[in-house]
Amino acid sequence: MRAIPRLLSVIALFAALPAHAGLPGLLHEPREGAVLHGGTTATVEWSAETLPDRAEEWEAFLSVDGGQYYAYRITPHLDLHQRRFAFVVPNVETDRARILIRAGDERDEVEIELAATFSIRQDPIRAASAGEATVDDDRRGEPARPGDLGVIQWIDGDRQGRHLAAHSALRRDPLLRPTPRIESTPDAAEAAGLLFWVEPPSMAGATRAARGRHARTSEPPAVSVDLLLVCRRRNI
Repeated sequence: MRAIPRLLSVIALFAALPAHAGLPGLLHEPREGAVLHGGTTATVEWSAETLPDRAEEWEAFLSVDGGQYYAYRITPHLDLHQRRFAFVVPNVETDRARILIRAGDERDEVEIELAATFSIRQDPIRAASAGEATVDDDRRGEPARPGDLGVIQWIDGDRQGRHLAAHSALRRDPLLRPTPRIESTPDAAEAAGLLFWVEPPSMAGATRAARGRHARTSEPPAVSVDLLLVCRRRNI
C-alpha cells in the first residue's frame, strides 16, 4: 500500500515539470572554453541523440549570462538536416556565453540544452562607434523560451540560410555616442593621415573625414588635436 503514494508522488513530480523542459544536446562549435571576438564571424554546430518526431527546423539563441536570458537569435529558422551555421558574434564582453537550440515545426517546439560555455571579447572601437543603446520593449523579437523576455537582436532568412536580414530592438542615441580618443600631436596626426573633424552633437553624431593624405570613412578613430593650431600652420 505504501508503494501507491510513492508512485503518485513520482507522477506528480513529472507533471509539475515545465512543458518546455529541454532535451540534452552537444555543442560542437563554439567549443567549450573558446574565445570569440565581437563583430567577427563564428560557427555554431550541434547534435542531439533524440529529437521530437515533428521536428523539421531549428534556430539557435545566444545568452551572455550563462543561460538565464537568451538575448540574441543568431540564426534564422533552418532545415533540420543543416546543423551548422556561420553567425556574426554580438559585440559584448562575457565569460558566460551559452547557446540554446530550439527545434520543432514552428508551432510545437522543444529546447535543446547545450551545457558548453565560452567567452566573447568586445571590440572597443566598434563599441565606441555604435554608441549608447536602450532597448525598445515594443520591438523585441520572439523569446527563446516561454515566459522569457523577447530577444533584442535576431536574424531572419530562408531555411537554407540565405537572404539574411538583421533586426534589432536597440535604439541608439547619437547624442550619447562616446568619442574614443587617441592622444597625439598635430604634426603626428597629420603625418599618420589621422586628422578628422570632430563635429558637434547638433550634427547628429555624423563622422566625416576632413583632411589628410589617407582620409578614412569607415569607423575612423577621433584624434585629440589642436585644430586651431593646425589651421594657423596651414594659413587658414
